[in-house]
Amino acid sequence: MFDYRTLGFIFTLSILSLNFIVAYQFYAPYWYKWCYYMAFLCAFATHMTSPGVVSAKIIEPDNPTTYQENFILLFSGHGYVKPPHAHFSKVTQRMVLGHDHFCIWVGNDIGLMNFRYFIQFLFWSIVSCIVSMSCMHPIISGCFWDKQYSNCNILFKHGYKIYPLYMVCCLGLLFTSGLFAGAIQSIYRGMSDIDVAQGHYLNKMNAKDSYTIYFGNSIPVLYHFFPWPNSKRLKRRRARLEQVCSNYFEDNGVKVVYK
Repeated sequence: MFDYRTLGFIFTLSILSLNFIVAYQFYAPYWYKWCYYMAFLCAFATHMTSPGVVSAKIIEPDNPTTYQENFILLFSGHGYVKPPHAHFSKVTQRMVLGHDHFCIWVGNDIGLMNFRYFIQFLFWSIVSCIVSMSCMHPIISGCFWDKQYSNCNILFKHGYKIYPLYMVCCLGLLFTSGLFAGAIQSIYRGMSDIDVAQGHYLNKMNAKDSYTIYFGNSIPVLYHFFPWPNSKRLKRRRARLEQVCSNYFEDNGVKVVYK
């Protein structure tokens, strides 16, 4: 069944598909298409990859002590254990590790396990917009600035296709650049806007630690620019965060079940 989250992702794929129309209409070099393919692959990776959902739920004691009540209030949320930087997504109704936000354009929460894919998706989308604009810009500038008859003739005959495609590329470039800047800022701070709003302390090691978590200790080029599978280090971190937090609850007399 389709909902608005799936429709948002389909809309994104539709916009990305316009790049192939540009490549076909303007006889773009073949390597341009690889940029478009990478944007598609990263979009699917972001959409299909679980962001790191917490499955450990707490069972409150029948007669909790004041300490247990305060402990549950501080370190859980909506019935789930709440590791550091985990937040509850109101859209998908699940606790997500390293939750940054819910992105309607990829139809998924952005969290610990798919944040790298999200950044790669934005990067390749920016590159796709730039290379598509580079196909159309010589014709537009050749007509309006250089007054070349051949380019003006092309615009006269095919302007109804060129102008909308060029505007979509311009708007897409502005939009994805803004999202990309926000994602880079989250890595630099080592925490999401939600963490900052909740008053988490910022320190100089956050940027280095955050970068290492998402991009470190793997094959540099493949892991930075391509939707390569997540490293074992990141998978161990995901399991360890939930397990340590669950053990902490059980050590304080609060039962934890996995669902």
